[in-house]
Amino acid sequence: MEENNSIIWSDIAMSDLDSILEYISQNSSEERSRYVLNGIKKAVNNIYPFPYKFPRELSYNRDDVRYTVKWRYKIVYKIFSNHVEIARVFHSAQNPSKLMQY
Repeated sequence: MEENNSIIWSDIAMSDLDSILEYISQNSSEERSRYVLNGIKKAVNNIYPFPYKFPRELSYNRDDVRYTVKWRYKIVYKIFSNHVEIARVFHSAQNPSKLMQY
C-alpha cells in the first residue's frame, strides 16, 4: 500500500483492512474490493495535514484520537506530533467494543 510519510498504519489496522478486503473479495468481487480499498485510502489521505478537523472518537475520551468515515467504515486514528497512526478500520455493523482493542 502506498504510504504518506505523515500517516502510519498500525498492525491491527492493516489486519482490519485485510479482513475487510478478503470478505468483500469472497462475497462480492475483486473489483469491488479494489474500489473499497481505493475509497478508504483516499479517506485516510484526507486526514493529513489537518488531523484535528475530524471528530473525536468518544470511546477513547481523548483529544488525540479521532475518526473519519468512508461509507460504513470508521477509520480511527491517533495524532502524534509529527504523524498520524491509523489505529483501526471498523465496519459500523460490528460491535463497537472492538474499537477498544487498539
